[in-house]
Amino acid sequence: MARRTLLRHYWRRPQQSCRHKKNSDVVSLKAEDDKTALRDLALGANKLICRITAGEASQKDIDHTIESLGNIVNDLIPSGPGNHFDDYKAMYKTLELDVVCEHDQFLTDEIFGWYRIGGANCMRLMKITDTSTKFPQLTDQIFRSIKCFENDSLHAAAATNRLYYVEYPEFHGIPDTKPGMYVYSPLALFAVPRERKSIRESLLPIAIHCKPGLPMFTPNSDNLAWIAAKSTVQTTDALTQTVMYHLGRCHLLIEVFNCATHRALAENHPLYKLLLVHFAGTALMNYAATKTLIQDGNQIDEITSPPMEYLRQLAAKCINSPDMFNFNKWMVDNELAGREVMSENLMYPYRDDALRIWNAIMSWARSYISAYYSSDADVEHDHELQQWCFEIHDRSMEICQASETRTAGGSRRRDARANSDNDNIHRVSAALGRRTSLRVPSCSTHQRCRSGDTHRLWTVSNRTRAWVKWCRR
Repeated sequence: MARRTLLRHYWRRPQQSCRHKKNSDVVSLKAEDDKTALRDLALGANKLICRITAGEASQKDIDHTIESLGNIVNDLIPSGPGNHFDDYKAMYKTLELDVVCEHDQFLTDEIFGWYRIGGANCMRLMKITDTSTKFPQLTDQIFRSIKCFENDSLHAAAATNRLYYVEYPEFHGIPDTKPGMYVYSPLALFAVPRERKSIRESLLPIAIHCKPGLPMFTPNSDNLAWIAAKSTVQTTDALTQTVMYHLGRCHLLIEVFNCATHRALAENHPLYKLLLVHFAGTALMNYAATKTLIQDGNQIDEITSPPMEYLRQLAAKCINSPDMFNFNKWMVDNELAGREVMSENLMYPYRDDALRIWNAIMSWARSYISAYYSSDADVEHDHELQQWCFEIHDRSMEICQASETRTAGGSRRRDARANSDNDNIHRVSAALGRRTSLRVPSCSTHQRCRSGDTHRLWTVSNRTRAWVKWCRR
């Protein structure tokens, strides 16, 4: 009961804080005005980018729209200490302030390229050897007209592993269903200069296709058009990172292991002890996310262009589709090699740091496991471990297939369809938590368990079942 109260308090803090105001009606009205202003800001920016990239906006329209958007931003940011960008810079007295935080630096090509190798989402960059297919309009003449590549060529850059690109095919063909908002599936080409004047010139943008049918933009295009083109890449990249890599392959994927660990392993099993600390709060956070963040009509739905229904499907698809996800291929070293980004000519901080961390964790985990399993026979004869693998792979696949069969035909009411979308995500991430159709393995499955393990297994499973039942209320 205490946990339910705490959960409600956590997710209702903004509303509860309003009660301490003398005029709660005014506060509520201000919150609603801010929400409307944020929606207007997103719509205005989206329309502006669309008109600029399509070549339909005059300079007068652009200036007027930017001024209007600036007024909305100023109204959203309250005055006072701590709300100005200079206040943020002033906090950096010991650590050096990153150049990205400098005024307007985030608009530069150097920072835009740096985001691909050292930003929030560094997992889309791929090597390209032939630009004629994806960038047929790009020529050596255009390439040499770009700063830092005056004495270079596309052939030479490709031959020395200096050409890379990012694309987002997941958003290709999605209809623009929201009034005034548009979905892009951008394609961007980057190159490594032969000679770098600074660390920030490690990777520079060469060309951007916002979507099929629109012209190609380069750094030599109109300044606002080039900024708008880069914005389509940034927003699509951020949405990909949030939905696929963070929600899907972090939160939802780990919940499968969370449920399987509690269902199949005893509390004194070495793998249980190793993994338990990594599951803290997983189910509770995921449950709250499915009830708030990815629901139709919420704030995220209002400021993102793709329909929320598609984002839910994408979060599930990115971990249950063989075409998009293979567990072994997504080991850090395999994933980097698959994108062909191991060349020394590419300065890639994410790659270098990730491999160091990966190797350190792998070395420690291998030593830990070797202390309990000295041969393949030890693994084969650990029936709890075998059941754990069964719960993760076979049981999840059974529920995925059953869910797809149930949702394949027949129309549902809107509210039933919304619930089905939530189940679509949970079928992989929390499929093992849907205890109504699954049974905990019987004692006969664990005949070789160590003394007392079977009792502990049932204790953990019963406690987990009660915990999930509480979460599903």
